[in-house]
Amino acid sequence: MGMVASCVLALGLGAAMGWQARDLRMAGERPPMADAVAAYRLFADNTLPLEFDASHRTQLQGWLRTHFGPAGAAPDLQSQGFRLQGGRMLSTPEGAAAMLVYQDAEGARIGLYLRPRSDRFTQGERRDGRLLAQYWTEGNTAFALVGPATQARMRQLGPLLRAAG
Repeated sequence: MGMVASCVLALGLGAAMGWQARDLRMAGERPPMADAVAAYRLFADNTLPLEFDASHRTQLQGWLRTHFGPAGAAPDLQSQGFRLQGGRMLSTPEGAAAMLVYQDAEGARIGLYLRPRSDRFTQGERRDGRLLAQYWTEGNTAFALVGPATQARMRQLGPLLRAAG
């Protein structure tokens, strides 16, 4: 009976410690598309000028195609009420990244983030404070649509962009 009790105790203790180690490891990892949310906060959620404004769309498009191939197209979201304001070129440890900023007639802004694909995630969404990030992959490129979680059109745009890819 003592042997059974010690085995149960050892098994329970091992499981509890393993679960605790898992939680600690996950707490140290960055959530999916944390860089996209950070880029939105820096560039889309303020009034700083963008590196490429809308008048330089051809140059922006060329840069995107060079670094992301066919997936590097700045989508036209005018039919959904958003106009391209411009973009900012960024860098990740995996390679080039870009934040494209769109704005509607009321001044609400959303950002479309492109970066090299990572095996950590393929598709999903997450909230970060008042922001919602919807993310997916297409070929070797990962995308995130980031904007205010209260923006009703955010939920509609993500599936449209994924279907267009």
